[in-house]
Amino acid sequence: MIDYQTISALNQSTLKQILVSPKAYIKAKERQEARVESTEQHFVFGSLVDMMLTESKEDFDKKYAVIPDDTGVSETIAKIVRGIYESAIAEDKLYDADIKYSPTNLEDYPEEILKHCNYELYQSRWKDETRINKIIEQGSKYFDILKKCGTKTIITESEYAKAVNCVMALRSDKHTSKYCQKKSNDPKIEIIDKHVVVFEHDGLEFKGELDRIIVDHINKTITPIDFKTTSKSVLNFENSFWHFRYDFQAAVYTLGLTKDKSEKLKNYYEDGYSFRPMLYIVVETFLSNAPMVFEISKAAINIGLYGNVNKSSRVKENLEGFYQAIKRFKYATEYNAWDYPMEYDTKGKTTIRL
Repeated sequence: MIDYQTISALNQSTLKQILVSPKAYIKAKERQEARVESTEQHFVFGSLVDMMLTESKEDFDKKYAVIPDDTGVSETIAKIVRGIYESAIAEDKLYDADIKYSPTNLEDYPEEILKHCNYELYQSRWKDETRINKIIEQGSKYFDILKKCGTKTIITESEYAKAVNCVMALRSDKHTSKYCQKKSNDPKIEIIDKHVVVFEHDGLEFKGELDRIIVDHINKTITPIDFKTTSKSVLNFENSFWHFRYDFQAAVYTLGLTKDKSEKLKNYYEDGYSFRPMLYIVVETFLSNAPMVFEISKAAINIGLYGNVNKSSRVKENLEGFYQAIKRFKYATEYNAWDYPMEYDTKGKTTIRL
């Protein structure tokens, strides 16, 4: 099985940040290289549901540790301490697989504390020393809890219960169930989970990991699927789709599959299999509404690739796409221009237009 994390290539989620700013890209790249997973609750919860849907209980137990809901710290400090802990593990400063627990304490990481305080914009008006001391004072016991969990991702008991309910909802709903079962009962339907896509485009190497691919050997079709969780109404998912630029993600995955280097899919292409539109299977965190299936249109894929140049009636923002992101990345790389956007860097000023 290919280890996605060890592949040296650009991924869509990091590259997408260059459309925000070059510095946003650098920050995302640093977190990726340090293998620091986001401690944002919605990212952790989404990954949790993904794993329950696509991987085994054994895999789950290797990755996650369930802790009590009440840890005695605020949500913000919990995020900061989790980030420090995960950074320490990634840099091999904390966890040693040969011993059960490490004697390392939270106060041993002042630089990491300050860095993650900045990530979360925690008390930015305070002196650095005051911020550090406050995190040590309030977060040390929580840090000790995390140490006992080793390298596992931390989730609370209530998060675990909510994730179980989401998976049950997805597998029992009349519209989503056929996409969400652990395995197919039909030998003509093949389920490929966590498929790693590696492809080259415009002289750059890219990688991506799809939650699921369903291969229909009767109709010779390949359907890529991404599972999403949302704390908002699933009925308003289209707004979230554009806000979080899932069009960019869907476009890169769709393009990548057509250029995928994996032997299995290559054989299917050569045998005349065709792609179905990518599907997003979306479930609400609190299950106020039933989960839903969203098919990604070719028009949405085109915006993800080329940007919303013509400002369609449904999407009025001036969005840039994958090709514009590549252009910005290449410019910043060639000229080492990571302080300002490309337009400002070439002119030294920008213009406010009507």
